[in-house]
Amino acid sequence: MRLKQGDTSRVIYFVAVDSVDLNTRETSLTSGAVWYSIDGGAKTDMTSPTITHVNNGVFKLAIDEGLMVTIPAGVDSVELAVEITADEMATVTRTIEVYREKITAGKTALIGSDSKVLISTNAQDLSGTLDVNTKKITGNAITAAAIAPFAIANATFAVDLTTTPYATNIIAQAVRVALDELNLDHLMKVATSNRTTLPEVVDDTVLANLMTKTDGDTSDFDPTTDSLEAISDKIAAIPTASGQPSLD
Repeated sequence: MRLKQGDTSRVIYFVAVDSVDLNTRETSLTSGAVWYSIDGGAKTDMTSPTITHVNNGVFKLAIDEGLMVTIPAGVDSVELAVEITADEMATVTRTIEVYREKITAGKTALIGSDSKVLISTNAQDLSGTLDVNTKKITGNAITAAAIAPFAIANATFAVDLTTTPYATNIIAQAVRVALDELNLDHLMKVATSNRTTLPEVVDDTVLANLMTKTDGDTSDFDPTTDSLEAISDKIAAIPTASGQPSLD
């Protein structure tokens, strides 16, 4: 008989025989009393033992007191001794193992060749399962091959992006870091540090070459003459010949 730690819903069985002839089975008991000891502890009387006759002298005792199934820290299994007495019957002594549950009910465990435990919730093949300990994921454990197709659904990202505030949205903040690294945040969100030299635009990039005519050097850019508004003003100031359409 084994009892799971903390489980106070179980019963144990015993046979009650006459205290004189040690043979005749008793079907009713008077003044039933029970004491127990767990893992070498002191004798402890049950407060109100529930003893019920099942049939033909077989009784059941409810293990309904928490201390009877409490295991000390640092151990996984202990022995519980229970002694049952009553006026009519010979004393009965039972010993039961109380154990600490390691695997959640309904799951399957596999011990790997490296002595690590892998747990499955639906009896799937555990070979090659991701090795994870209780504190961190093993280095290089998550690879492209380790992620099953469609394991990370687009809908998952969509929900996170649309419902999680920016301050705590990891995905959105990761995107922002990438934008900042490329200075793209200066397009519309962050002011440039110097509007004359535009240091955020690296020389000789495509944008730098579109802005300037000499070697893509952004220091040549002059917002008072080269900006779109300045160019528009210059075009508008060009006089039109008689009969020609205005550029306005």
